[in-house]
Amino acid sequence: METESGFDSVLGALEAARPEVVLTSSAERAASVLRAQVDEGRLRSGARLPEEAIARALGISRNTLREALSQLISERILERVPNRGC
Repeated sequence: METESGFDSVLGALEAARPEVVLTSSAERAASVLRAQVDEGRLRSGARLPEEAIARALGISRNTLREALSQLISERILERVPNRGC
């Protein structure tokens, strides 16, 4: 499980990844950024992903984030656990 300070560094990396010009949909961009965080090992297996904090860090709505998370779930990068979130 991520420590609070460890998750703060992930949020900082998400904020740093916000591009000035968006060439793809916000959901695709968010999925790409989150995919990279998983690939780099910054988001670990079993880590809870608080939608509100991640959406704020990426500068997108929670609905857009949910679309990105659904894309990653369909790619089997993330797993949704009932009554627990992603």
